[in-house]
Amino acid sequence: EFRRVLFRSVESGARLGADCEIMAHAIVTRHCTLGDRVVVHPFAVVGGDPQYVKFDRATASGVRIGSGTVIREHVTMNGGSVKGGGLTEVGDRGYFMANSHVAHDCHVGSSVTFANSVALGGHVTISDGVNIGGVSAVQFPSPPSPRLPHLPFDRGGRGSPGGGMGARNRGSAWIRRGHAHRRDLRHLPALLRPDRKSTRLN
Repeated sequence: EFRRVLFRSVESGARLGADCEIMAHAIVTRHCTLGDRVVVHPFAVVGGDPQYVKFDRATASGVRIGSGTVIREHVTMNGGSVKGGGLTEVGDRGYFMANSHVAHDCHVGSSVTFANSVALGGHVTISDGVNIGGVSAVQFPSPPSPRLPHLPFDRGGRGSPGGGMGARNRGSAWIRRGHAHRRDLRHLPALLRPDRKSTRLN
């Protein structure tokens, strides 16, 4: 079931484009499709089962990654669920730094940068050109808040920045500040970013 070369594991059925590089101790599962020149660094796992309690392992669950994407150490990109169509998608030329996480059924655009330990919850959409600062989390659906009205989810806007210890998303997505600062949930308009030391907007 596995092809093992220098401790790399690429499951039978995975599709790799031209000039892909899968480094030692990285894993690419059977339902994954990688574009040309994708680089997967040590201990990254592409296409692992969704972290979803109702997931049936008999279900096909895959990840599709565009050309020129770099996946650094300990990054995890989970396959999709039945509810989300069974596919998690990442565009071209993305750069995912160490320990970042793309959950089930996410749709991430092209030319994005995720700094260290960025985490997307399931079903999040991030548009092209978005940069998210380190130790940030973006989740969907929006969590309940007695002070904020419920707003429908949209997506991370093109070219939007994300401050460290926070998260950026556009329109009606929710922002969760880092737990280290015990920040409240904030709803940020497009093209604004959270300040690292206060609730002011830059």
